[in-house]
Amino acid sequence: MVSALGEYLLAVFSHWVALMSGAVSLALSIWARQTKRDLLNRTFWAIGLASAFIATFLAWNTQHESLNRPNLIAHIDSYAVSDLPGETGSALVTVEASIQNSGSPSIVRNWSLDVQTQRATYRAVLYGDARLKEDAAHHAVYYEPPLFTETTDAPIPLGAQRAGFIRGKISNVTPDGLRAQHIRALILRFQDVYDRKYSLTSHTPE
Repeated sequence: MVSALGEYLLAVFSHWVALMSGAVSLALSIWARQTKRDLLNRTFWAIGLASAFIATFLAWNTQHESLNRPNLIAHIDSYAVSDLPGETGSALVTVEASIQNSGSPSIVRNWSLDVQTQRATYRAVLYGDARLKEDAAHHAVYYEPPLFTETTDAPIPLGAQRAGFIRGKISNVTPDGLRAQHIRALILRFQDVYDRKYSLTSHTPE
């Protein structure tokens, strides 16, 4: 509570400083120069109070919008490259990830996973789209329903976090061939209910 109040007051102060040192200051300078009149103290304080009122509204509006829009934060915990069961000449990339929502409830959709090596960037074809579970359940299996089906009915609430696995197929390259190219980064992309696009780049150890 105290930290939230402190953040709000800091936001009010930042907006007030911006108002007083920006357009308001410029307008007062032009007025004083054109009229050749000094600015009265009471006029200055009246303008300062008016700017403070506007600053409180701007700070509230910013906070209100942030709470009424999804704010999805993803994190890649680990990854593995393995053979694809029943296929040869392709690699299966398994990513363990988590996603947290600090805004309004939202589904998560339109996932994609790119694997960037020193030679090329590969787009993985996702299996079951991206399957995420609640915090404690990190044992999602390969044949579970796709995320886009489940999260359409069960958005991620404010303050909630889900975690699990994302699996994708990269064709025409074996696991050994992919590792030989030295994987440099994993790029995870997705969208919220308002089609806002998110992108996470997780660099891998050399």
